[in-house]
Amino acid sequence: MIVRIMKCSMALIILVFSVLISSRYVLAEQNQPNILVLNSYHQGENWTDNEIAGIFSELLTQYPTLVPLAEALDAKRYPSPAHLDLLKDYLLRKYHDRKIDLIIALDNPALNLITQNPTDLFPDVPVVFAGINGFRPEMIAGRKKITGVIERQDVA
Repeated sequence: MIVRIMKCSMALIILVFSVLISSRYVLAEQNQPNILVLNSYHQGENWTDNEIAGIFSELLTQYPTLVPLAEALDAKRYPSPAHLDLLKDYLLRKYHDRKIDLIIALDNPALNLITQNPTDLFPDVPVVFAGINGFRPEMIAGRKKITGVIERQDVA
């Protein structure tokens, strides 16, 4: 299980840096990118806490003074579509005057939030997703500049 987590984390990190390098976005002040991590769940979930810690650790090796942005969507405890609508409005208000260079969407609720609002919520920002169950290409069809790692269970 630990090896699988490490492989998934490394694949995600490679994708993140690929998007950052290939992106033509101007970096924020002090050459630091504004990276927003959308965590589908809440703090205290071992899996996602470790995933976020791994992402931040790798980002900080490249950008030692980076202050990554993170939002916990708490979709496990509040799974209703109305909650995601509130989060959409919250994110629009909070980041309306801040340039975001990259979004990392962790798990299905975060990806759904981004892809179901392609023209409203960070429309031109590259997205890297991870931990997506039941992935189908049409899930990301309305979004440009998007790539990621899906989760497939091997039951053999």
